[in-house]
Amino acid sequence: MTIRLLDQKKNVVATSIFPLYDIIQNIAEERADIFFIIPIGANPHTYEPVPSVVERLQDIDMFIGSHRDLDNWIEEYLSEQTSMKYLNDHEGENPEEHDRRHRETNPHIWLTVKGAKKLAERIAEYVSDFVPEHALYYKKNLDEYLQRLDDLDRDIFSLFENVKNKKFIQWHPAWDYFAKDYGLEIVGTIAYGHGDKPSVKEFKALVEKARKENVKVIVIGLNLESRAATALRREIDGTLVRLDSIGDPEDKEKNSYIQLMMYNAKKLAEALNQSD
Repeated sequence: MTIRLLDQKKNVVATSIFPLYDIIQNIAEERADIFFIIPIGANPHTYEPVPSVVERLQDIDMFIGSHRDLDNWIEEYLSEQTSMKYLNDHEGENPEEHDRRHRETNPHIWLTVKGAKKLAERIAEYVSDFVPEHALYYKKNLDEYLQRLDDLDRDIFSLFENVKNKKFIQWHPAWDYFAKDYGLEIVGTIAYGHGDKPSVKEFKALVEKARKENVKVIVIGLNLESRAATALRREIDGTLVRLDSIGDPEDKEKNSYIQLMMYNAKKLAEALNQSD
């Protein structure tokens, strides 16, 4: 592949969602033109790009996706010259190991601060391999960003350290990594796929389990409407907590990956504290 020098023309790097865009931006900064494809408020699972976005995708140099289960649909809009990377992929794995790990990996790999450090390291590796002339610059930015993620991780840990009731139910399996990082317990998940809904038997079992374990918090997506989640809240006299997995560059509380994760941590910690 021909390397395009950034001092002649900036490489154009695209990614699917805003949180990944922000991580890439912190590493590449002004030495690449970076944009995210899926608009704020759109459903990443159902979004179809408008013609102007399709045209823009034809001219990018590198696409960095999160996970093939979420982002591989974008490939059909890319040119053959585009370098494609997925943060969930591991170079050098044998096919069987790759397929096994792929099946077992929750695709929401950015919703963990500890995991975000690995994503940042991999992004720095991708862009350094693509434009080695700037590898030292990317390494410097990476080191500074990793320190900020370490600070964030400690701050979030302190929010949950003294929470007594650390149990909650989630609508969709987006927060598995986050819960594991901070010693929280996900007692149940309402829907494992988009468009799914629990059977009557599954719903009753979830209600009984929540009552038995004194679970009062139900985590749901920011703009999601779910009859099952609303009915569950009513049955257990609980609280719906709306967390944001995507963020918003126009919202000062969520206009960076770091701000977004702290926003979610504060909302969840407050709800759990009130459920004691």
